[in-house]
Amino acid sequence: MKPWIRSPTSARHAVVTGAILSAAAGEAYDGVDRISALTDDILRIIVSRLPIKDAVSTTVLSKRWVRLWSSVPLVFYDEQLSTSPESTRVAAVDCILSRHPGPFLAVHISSIEFSQRHLNEWPPLLVDKCVVDLVFVGLRRSFSLTLPASILSCTNLRSLYLGSLDLPSEAPAALAPSLIWRNSSSSIVPLIRTS
Repeated sequence: MKPWIRSPTSARHAVVTGAILSAAAGEAYDGVDRISALTDDILRIIVSRLPIKDAVSTTVLSKRWVRLWSSVPLVFYDEQLSTSPESTRVAAVDCILSRHPGPFLAVHISSIEFSQRHLNEWPPLLVDKCVVDLVFVGLRRSFSLTLPASILSCTNLRSLYLGSLDLPSEAPAALAPSLIWRNSSSSIVPLIRTS
C-alpha cells in the first residue's frame, strides 16, 4: 500500500491523505482546466477519496461540485478534523451528519468528546441515511453515556463498534435477528450482522 493512502477499516474506504494536485515537477502550468473536463463519475471517485475537510471544501468551487459532494456516499473519520479545536470538531460532525444526504458508508466518531445530547441526535440521522459501518467511542469516562436503541433498527448496519458507551436495557430485545450482540467487559463491544 502506498504511504499516502491509509485504509482505516478496509480497502474499500481508503482515503487519500497526502496527494498533491499540481502540475508535474518542472512543467509550466498551461492554464487549461482539465479537472472540469472530467466526467461526474470520475470526479465522484476523486471526491470520495479526499479527507472530509477537503471534500467539503470542493463545494465552494461551483454548483457542480456541490452536487458532486452530496452525491458521494459519505466516508467520515472524525480524526481527519484533528487540527481543529474540540468545539469546532463537534460542530463540524453535527454539520456533516445533518447536511450530507447519505448514504453513509462509514462514520467513525472516536476522537472527539461528545455528549448524551449528541448520542440522542446523531443516531436518527445515521439510521435515516443508511449507515453501514459505525464506530462510536466515548472519550468521557467520568460518566456513563447510553446509545439509543434506535441505531439498532438500521437495516444497512453491518458493523457497530462501541467504546465506553452503554447499550440501553432494551437493546438485546431490539437487536435485529441478524445481529449478534456480545456483552464484553472490554471497552469496545462489537455487534456483527451475520447475514
